[in-house]
Amino acid sequence: MKHFFIAATLVFCALTATAQHKNFPNWEDIQAKKIAHITEKVQFTAKEAQQFWTLYNEYLEKETTLKKDFFEIQKKAKDSDNINYEALNEARIQHKQALINLQVEYYNKYKQVLSAEKLYRYYSAERSFKSILLESIEKKK
Repeated sequence: MKHFFIAATLVFCALTATAQHKNFPNWEDIQAKKIAHITEKVQFTAKEAQQFWTLYNEYLEKETTLKKDFFEIQKKAKDSDNINYEALNEARIQHKQALINLQVEYYNKYKQVLSAEKLYRYYSAERSFKSILLESIEKKK
């Protein structure tokens, strides 16, 4: 789990840092390549693909909401004249716990759709795609 968060943070930072680059693909292109990569690595059946991607999209929506909510908490704190660091630290831990809870919730949902082997392939494909993405960003610098 710790490695997932580190990788996700690195990808987010890399995307943010290079968003202005003219040759950098847009978010939709990245997502399309990610879907193709995961689909190739997992080798879904048609039924699995339909069910999995529905769940995956739900997960992304909820994850995005959690991240936006925490970003707003941070923004309000930074805009304040008197930052309550204790509350901000507590909010960070609660945010991380909420993300972990979401991952566990969707892990259990994914298990209903995919075999243990395909679920393992999915998580491996997620990791390998992040590595590929980071490498492509480094090459474009």
